[in-house]
Amino acid sequence: MPIPKHLKLFNLKMVRQRTKIETRGIRMAHAALVKQYYSFEEQLMYVSNRDQLIPAADNIKSTEIEKFLKQYYGMFAPIALMYRKNAVSQKSAITGIQYKAAEDDEYLAIFQQYLQGLLNGPAGKSITTITGTSQNKIKGIIRNILSDAEFEGKGIEEVKRRIMKEVGQNLRGNGWARSRAIAQTEMIKASNEAADYAVKSTGFDHLKILEYIAFGRNTAYALKCRRLFD
Repeated sequence: MPIPKHLKLFNLKMVRQRTKIETRGIRMAHAALVKQYYSFEEQLMYVSNRDQLIPAADNIKSTEIEKFLKQYYGMFAPIALMYRKNAVSQKSAITGIQYKAAEDDEYLAIFQQYLQGLLNGPAGKSITTITGTSQNKIKGIIRNILSDAEFEGKGIEEVKRRIMKEVGQNLRGNGWARSRAIAQTEMIKASNEAADYAVKSTGFDHLKILEYIAFGRNTAYALKCRRLFD
């Protein structure tokens, strides 16, 4: 069964919108990682002996990652609105109920609040996971330097300079690749949540359960879903 033209257009618009958000999200993720690494540099300033190096890495804050994810998830509110508009428009062929553009701002606010609120639940694990990865990368650098015979007997200041050099190289070397992976992973989560919540806001459970319903020569593309509130 061929995909109707209006659904092809909708999917094309959706892909374009998600790509724009993802591109911006990569830059945002990278900026957050840079700030997170800078926070380690600030911690390092107060280190006076080797035993304090690993704890300094453990004290890296998750604040910047949390800010990034909250803003990033909120950016998918327009995606949710697109799903809602598409679902209501399809339903109107059967029910006669028309989409009301005047409600857009209200639903945008609702969707944004919901999506950002996800970070207070299971989605919030991403904050600790990303921060934990940063901590582990830096601790790996520290351990490698401390085990390097070249640095046996070296003063703490020289060791700290080498650590910051290695941390900077690590960030330049794979920072963008890591940022892209983070943005893509969180985009999938946020986009799926946006679609699901948007369709539920119309009174339907799922958007994906679609089928052709033929009426003589005319074909209506209808939602075949279970009502949430009967």
